[in-house]
Amino acid sequence: MFGILDIGNSNIHFAIISNNNIVDYFIVNCSEGGRISEIMEEKGVTRMVISYVSNKCFKNIPFVEKTEKIILGNEVKKRFKWTYDSMGMDRIANVYYIIKNRGSGIVISLGTMFVIDVIKKGKFLGGLIFPGYSSQIECVNAKSDFIKLTPYPAKGNDLLAVTTEGAVKSGVYNILVNGITETIDTVAKRFNVHKIVATGGERQISEYLNAEYDKYLTIKGIKLIAEDVYDCSWN
Repeated sequence: MFGILDIGNSNIHFAIISNNNIVDYFIVNCSEGGRISEIMEEKGVTRMVISYVSNKCFKNIPFVEKTEKIILGNEVKKRFKWTYDSMGMDRIANVYYIIKNRGSGIVISLGTMFVIDVIKKGKFLGGLIFPGYSSQIECVNAKSDFIKLTPYPAKGNDLLAVTTEGAVKSGVYNILVNGITETIDTVAKRFNVHKIVATGGERQISEYLNAEYDKYLTIKGIKLIAEDVYDCSWN
């Protein structure tokens, strides 16, 4: 069995690969990295392909001994000239999947940070990054002595709220949704790219974007990179 790890700032996405297909998928909080080793032993995973954007989260995983690991790194950025030094490997994976399979598209990654990337006719044009819903709620909690919010539910059925907690949640949620939809519309018109693909944990926001939601987009992009850059075989 092979495994693919997409290690983010908050969560670890772990896909199990067999016969070239994703046969199992887990999401583990970064604070529970030991769970990854348990899954590896349970599923008989002996080879791993790893992408990470958080050193802290990566170091929190006690890998099973003698695991063969391919860690996506500088070789990828040397191969793909459209990347830059500080570009996260998860973004690179998302963009590469579109380049390889679709040619054009707007990718929206809805995680700790919300990322919008634009690809047109196989060329990466650039992107935008801003704090996601949960990150903005955490910021409110960090800055306020009297407001302590739980992330969900994001808002009630009404736009306006009659509690401070509800008002903050509705404010953050609606500004994010309206801001994303307006930005996507502007980008689509300016660059004449209208295929929209969303991925990431904040799936409920993708419902407002007229986007195709692909839960495994980043995993599939990592898999392609492993095959094309590292000659990884999944047989």
